[in-house]
Amino acid sequence: MGLEKMLGDTHENNKHLLDIIKKNGYRFVDYKHCGDHNNVIFVKWLNGCPYSRFRCWYEFNKRKYILKLKLLVKRFFRQ
Repeated sequence: MGLEKMLGDTHENNKHLLDIIKKNGYRFVDYKHCGDHNNVIFVKWLNGCPYSRFRCWYEFNKRKYILKLKLLVKRFFRQ
């Protein structure tokens, strides 16, 4: 079907599902804050993961950190 990866998230206290996810080859990527709790974000590459654990985390967080960096640069140059 052309899919490269599957993504998902679940409540951080859903131990049963998190055990199934680990057994089936999914990798932990990050946490997502959802109001009063956090969700665990996970990913599974269908053709084998092309990244190291750090690169996997980086690929899913780079946009967030690039936006934070741009905001810091704007604040710095306003002074």
